[in-house]
Amino acid sequence: MLSELVYIDSIVDEKPDSAAVLLSQIPFEHKKADKESEALYHLLQIKIALLLGDELISDSIINPVIEYYEHTNDNHKLAYAYLCKAKNCFFSGTDSISMLYILKAIDKIKSIDKPVLSIEIYNHLGMIYLFQNLPKNSLQAFRKVYGKTDMVSRKYYYKPLLLRNIGRVYNLKTILNKAKDTLSRDTSLLYYREALTFIADNTPRDLTSSLYREISTIYVFKKDYPKALEYLELSKDSMELLRYYGRKADIFLDLGELDSANYYCEKCLTGQNIYSKCSIYNRLYNIERTKKNYWKALKYADTLFVLNDSMNAHIIPGEIMNIQKKYSEEKHKAEKAILQVKYEKEKSHSLLVSFVVVILLFFCTCIYIYSYLKKKKLQQSLLQQKNELLLLNQKIQQWNQQVELSQSKIQQLEQEKEQIESDLYVIANEKESALKRKEEELAGYRKQKSEMSTQKSQYEELYLIELKKLFLSLPLSRKIPVYGTDNAVVEKLNTHSQEQLMNIMDEICYNFASRLHLLLQESTEKTCLCCLIKLQVKPKYIMALCDLGKEAYYKQCQRIAEKLIGKSSISGLKEYLDSF
Repeated sequence: MLSELVYIDSIVDEKPDSAAVLLSQIPFEHKKADKESEALYHLLQIKIALLLGDELISDSIINPVIEYYEHTNDNHKLAYAYLCKAKNCFFSGTDSISMLYILKAIDKIKSIDKPVLSIEIYNHLGMIYLFQNLPKNSLQAFRKVYGKTDMVSRKYYYKPLLLRNIGRVYNLKTILNKAKDTLSRDTSLLYYREALTFIADNTPRDLTSSLYREISTIYVFKKDYPKALEYLELSKDSMELLRYYGRKADIFLDLGELDSANYYCEKCLTGQNIYSKCSIYNRLYNIERTKKNYWKALKYADTLFVLNDSMNAHIIPGEIMNIQKKYSEEKHKAEKAILQVKYEKEKSHSLLVSFVVVILLFFCTCIYIYSYLKKKKLQQSLLQQKNELLLLNQKIQQWNQQVELSQSKIQQLEQEKEQIESDLYVIANEKESALKRKEEELAGYRKQKSEMSTQKSQYEELYLIELKKLFLSLPLSRKIPVYGTDNAVVEKLNTHSQEQLMNIMDEICYNFASRLHLLLQESTEKTCLCCLIKLQVKPKYIMALCDLGKEAYYKQCQRIAEKLIGKSSISGLKEYLDSF
């Protein structure tokens, strides 16, 4: 198994698809495999996923690989595992942990020559800076590895990818400057178009679609809607139709073409995401309101209310909502019953008063007209009326009992409401404790950041030592006896030696001499003097190499310090060059 895995590892960079097929055919069993085979098998899964554009790999695969290779000297494989771990943390929202692992990966690839891995690592570092609104840092990371894309076989993927990301950096600059920086937007468009020139048949479709879509967005900002629609049509992908329809609806809304915007909004309603639906219905509501079609606007408003209730259902526990609904219904029923009883009482009282008045009038009339013969009949009539009054009293008593039952139900519901409020208080306390835990985690992250700063200073000291070693390995070091290689200066720096010194400093110190040369108004002699100070060459040897007397040397240093830091301090000049 190990030999097969080694073979797959040898072809994975150039043929990731074939490597994926071969790896799937290996009957891997966790219990039977040794640690080296298991680590290499999982590492190949990580490599293939990175090269084929998969965003997430399970931590259960990554963590054992990191643990195994941290105890070996294989920096190449360990850097791959760190990169995948950084991507997982990035897509799960923990940017600080992602940054920690990507810096670990960069530390491991410094001593190896793996262009594909370097491109992947620095591209991810640039994306982290991009999401943190740090365009300058992001641009530096992307440009650092763009030159390596000519060295890899999949340049049809990496060239447009890095150019697109550089275009995003300039687009971000425009956004951060609140659309005042039109030059950055034009620069962004220039990089996007350059990326299109490297698109090939085997370039992933999602990368091509994103390029056309982002160019379309820039033309929308520039109010050039025909070109925006043209590039949006080129970005159309059957896998992302809803995103295409949504962008098209936005363009027509900007144009004021409400019917077309309405048409593409309705096409987006087939999506299942509740938040996207809410956004689409909100656009439809605004369209109909602008068109003064209030009946349809109310219809969309009702749908928005339903969607909001659905979203709230994800936030408020269903049991609490049912209790609140039941409480409201019972409360309304009780209030309705009380009003009904009051109405019936008033109605009965008015009927009773009217009835008694009529009977009295009738009774007096009967006495006056019919006298004694009708008296018995009148008594029977009064008896009947009395029975009716008794029935009415019984009904009133029944209604009173019903009111009492309703009041007891209201009290019960009030108690349930208090219980709900206490439960909500418990939930709030739990949320507060969770917040405290998050604050503790944040403190831990800050502590990690402090430790990383300490490590950085250590790395800088080690870097200076390695710088001296590298300089010693070059022929020019024999002409500078600061390290005890010769007893005296053999010859002064001529034009060729000066160019050689500046080229060496550019290679080992990230264009140190070229950048300094511009600041010193392209003075080669002053630039070489600063390079020798940066290398900690003793002043007496610098005077000999640069053909300067002691007084002339110190005056030259003071003039350079005045130019670079604004004051003629030689110690300040040394500190400035150390950090430049």
